[in-house]
Amino acid sequence: LEVIRALAETAPGDAAFADRQAAAEALLVAAAGQHATFDAFFIYNAAGQVIAASDADRVGDDLAEHPFFTGSLAEARVNPVFHEGEDRVPVLLATQPILNAEGMVIGVVAGQMNLVPVDTIISQTAASTELPVAIYMVSAAESRLVAPLEYAGLSGYPELHSEGIDAGVAGQSGSGTYLN
Repeated sequence: LEVIRALAETAPGDAAFADRQAAAEALLVAAAGQHATFDAFFIYNAAGQVIAASDADRVGDDLAEHPFFTGSLAEARVNPVFHEGEDRVPVLLATQPILNAEGMVIGVVAGQMNLVPVDTIISQTAASTELPVAIYMVSAAESRLVAPLEYAGLSGYPELHSEGIDAGVAGQSGSGTYLN
């Protein structure tokens, strides 16, 4: 934790930044290799700039406009699913604010959850029926997480609407067959 806090407290132009960044990235890479539940770990400062990551390509990304950013500075949380990139891939992050000695938020450490097990469960369920089905999960934050679809002309991770999905977004719960 001290390595991560030290990095978050250091300005990028500071002489100690590169060494602290390398130490933090070594921890993040090791954590990513030990926890199959996560695809990646990264640290961003209070302005939203990624300053260290288990995937070096992510360093320098600006996250300030992402839907999870503001909430991630306020408290430790599992954020609502959001969709990223042209393929609209669902992303689920667990975030923990990094505090300095005075209790001020100076950054956030984040873990990107591995959603392959969810896709596997959904795909196996869909494969167990002879009828075309759409299996989805809906969060109260109006995020739609769906399995990759390859029927009815859909592919990737489209956002779907149906009576059931819209009821879930409205905060209702239950199950049933809904006609699209």
